[in-house]
Amino acid sequence: MIKKMRFLILSAIVALCGCSSVETSSPTHNTADCVAQIKEWRSLNASSNLPEKYASLHVIDTHNHDANSYEVSLPLWDKFHIEQVTLLGHVSRETSVLTDELAWKAYSEHPDRIFPYFSGINIFEQEGIDKTRENLEKGFMGIGELATSSTSPIIQTAEWKADDAMDGKLPEIYEMAGKYKVPVLVHNDLKVEKLEEALDTFPKTKFIFGHPNVTNSPEQIDELMKNHPNLFFDMFAGYTAYNSRDPYELKDYVDVIEKYPNRVFLSTDSGIELKYEDAMTALYELIDLLSPETACKVSHENFLKIMNEQPVTSTQRERIKDLAVKLGISYKMPETKHGANKLIFELTQRTSGNTDTNVQNRHVPAVDSVNSKEIGKLSEADIVAISRDLLTKLNERLWSKDAMVKARDDWDDYYKELFFPEALSSAAQASYQNLPELNSYEYKRPSFQNEEVKSKADFFVYTGEMNEVLKNSQGESPFLTLYRVWIRRDSDTKSYKIEKLLGVDIKR
Repeated sequence: MIKKMRFLILSAIVALCGCSSVETSSPTHNTADCVAQIKEWRSLNASSNLPEKYASLHVIDTHNHDANSYEVSLPLWDKFHIEQVTLLGHVSRETSVLTDELAWKAYSEHPDRIFPYFSGINIFEQEGIDKTRENLEKGFMGIGELATSSTSPIIQTAEWKADDAMDGKLPEIYEMAGKYKVPVLVHNDLKVEKLEEALDTFPKTKFIFGHPNVTNSPEQIDELMKNHPNLFFDMFAGYTAYNSRDPYELKDYVDVIEKYPNRVFLSTDSGIELKYEDAMTALYELIDLLSPETACKVSHENFLKIMNEQPVTSTQRERIKDLAVKLGISYKMPETKHGANKLIFELTQRTSGNTDTNVQNRHVPAVDSVNSKEIGKLSEADIVAISRDLLTKLNERLWSKDAMVKARDDWDDYYKELFFPEALSSAAQASYQNLPELNSYEYKRPSFQNEEVKSKADFFVYTGEMNEVLKNSQGESPFLTLYRVWIRRDSDTKSYKIEKLLGVDIKR
């Protein structure tokens, strides 16, 4: 990407000339130029290939759950000219803590491409408030996706889902979001009156209604937007354009988008229930229906405004000061949180291996043999890193990147949930000792929300991957192989070790 190249060139110049001052800035966007370009493209280019027609338009996917698979998704984003992505992981689950880490890892590697959100928040305990403050101070750019109420069968099993938008400690989280000027992305299918209560109670907080077109008519969305100026929404264009269950067409939503052009974004929701390519194509189909002015705002301007108005946090300031002292350089403090994050990533790279901001770069024991029963004593940071390492090796064993791209269109979200590392409390371990036959429509994960969870207690980590098509002698359904890893904490030494790893075949 052009902007990324500019950033790399600037970094190289600084390094080569031995400059002692470092400054980063965000790219600017000129609305008039954008409008003029769209008018020109529409007058000169009658192509039916809309992603190519609008290839130079700055398009942001503001709701994407590919934290687990962003390295596979990057080529697809390039193919469909998705300039930037708001990266999320799991929704309101214990496992969200790990996928939040992966979103941050992606951000640290691609700061001009990705904006990280987090949803690994226990909304029922004080620890959730503490984690929210910690992540916002660190530099996360938004909160969510939070399950405030949902009809989704996948989210029904989430341990930290709310009954409604004012449940648990959500009000404290909203208040904190307002102070930090970060948006809160919510999944809210039911009890809309409680969402309205939250909107009215916290007028300084920006709420993003995730994919409301999935469950709401244009008229219902209009009514909410009209009464609540702090409400924004991301339009999951692919669902309306390509899901046969949606009774509406994209053109039906044009009026409400044009009515609130400053409070609408675009999203793919990672193509849930669709082909990923269709979800991305639909972004451009919607853009093509909008006025040039609104197309510029919805495609990128509205979202960048929210990202760029977030101030530098005190934790970021201290981190930059510490890194500058280590490097013996002067610096100009960035004006935004995003700018501060980019500077921290750059300075961290220049401190010769001090990569505290990237857990995955810590030295951990090699996992060359997944059958090893013990691989030394591990720190908590090593647990995260080693589970990622296991996942990577299992993926390499079973799939090439091309095969993963092809396969993702056939995976539903339930299977995706099984394929990536999880860290669960010791109370959860017994429930997973014997996995039942798996039916994606009937099998329910056990809930641990009401069980006693010891702070930093035993961790149970598993990672899995779909096998190549395996059939038994009767030619029945393919199997999944689920790799399960036990990592136990020694209560005396306060250290960790891998005890065992098993591979279990279960019916798909």
